[in-house]
Amino acid sequence: QKSERIKHYLGVAQRVYPAWTETLKWVQELKQAAQSERNALQVLVEDFVFGYPHFFGNQCSSLRDWLLKFEHPGTGHVPLSKLRNTSSADYIPNSIWQFSESDEELRAMGVLAESDEKLSAVIIPNYILADSNCLPSSQVVSICCRSECDDLLTGLEGQLRNPTASAQQLSDWTRAVSPNVSQELLEKLEDIVNSHG
Repeated sequence: QKSERIKHYLGVAQRVYPAWTETLKWVQELKQAAQSERNALQVLVEDFVFGYPHFFGNQCSSLRDWLLKFEHPGTGHVPLSKLRNTSSADYIPNSIWQFSESDEELRAMGVLAESDEKLSAVIIPNYILADSNCLPSSQVVSICCRSECDDLLTGLEGQLRNPTASAQQLSDWTRAVSPNVSQELLEKLEDIVNSHG
């Protein structure tokens, strides 16, 4: 009876988690690598627990790359109509992301830009980092996409070595890390810096 329940849960996992096949392949690779170890089970469990965030991070990178293909140039936004008319399965095989959220759900997640009445758009970093895209692995821990902004902020702070920066310093740094940034975004950055003195 236990084996039937296990088969049932494995079937459910395959239906609700599109990356299931890729995850199983990865676990098989871990299992093969751990077989030669004296404490193989412990090694396998540790490799899985500590390696899964990296494995999940690859899914996050695929999502980001896919969304950037549809980005309105230089804005970090994907027009909602483009997202609705495209299947992620065509571009991100075995992806966990389904893009099935309603406009209300996207709004509640804080990922919907609606400043232009004619063109609602999904804010790429907000979508990638939304709590709903995290995998709850226990009651205390969730696995979420890593914020690339944290790495950028660390780099900026390391370069400036100062608690404040001028609009020109921020603009120069932004151009250095993102040469394709739009002039519109640089102007918004300057407005933000100037409004905070």
